[in-house]
Amino acid sequence: MSFEETEQKLTQWGQWVIFASGVTGYVSPAFALIKGNMGAVYPQPCISDDEALLVDRAVGRLLGRDRELGRCVVLYFVRGLTVRALGKELGLSKDRAATSLRAGVAWVDSDLSRVAA
Repeated sequence: MSFEETEQKLTQWGQWVIFASGVTGYVSPAFALIKGNMGAVYPQPCISDDEALLVDRAVGRLLGRDRELGRCVVLYFVRGLTVRALGKELGLSKDRAATSLRAGVAWVDSDLSRVAA
């Protein structure tokens, strides 16, 4: 699986987490501006529950292994924070946040590849 495919899976997983939590009325500020603040709409995820659960388990293992990397992945893909906001939330520089996020995605990619093998 490529890094880009893993990022796409994590994006879909983030939408699945919000959708599955019942908070379907969530609208990110950027999405509200783009849509002209037309109400609470969140895109339905394009990922099966089985696939989302595999990603969820991988992120859970990452959180258990390296809390900072795991939090970067969750805050970026579930809460939709920018890298700058991610750094601010975690008390990291923007560069450190970007590096941690990429490392977290790479870890999830490796874990998903291991499970698929």
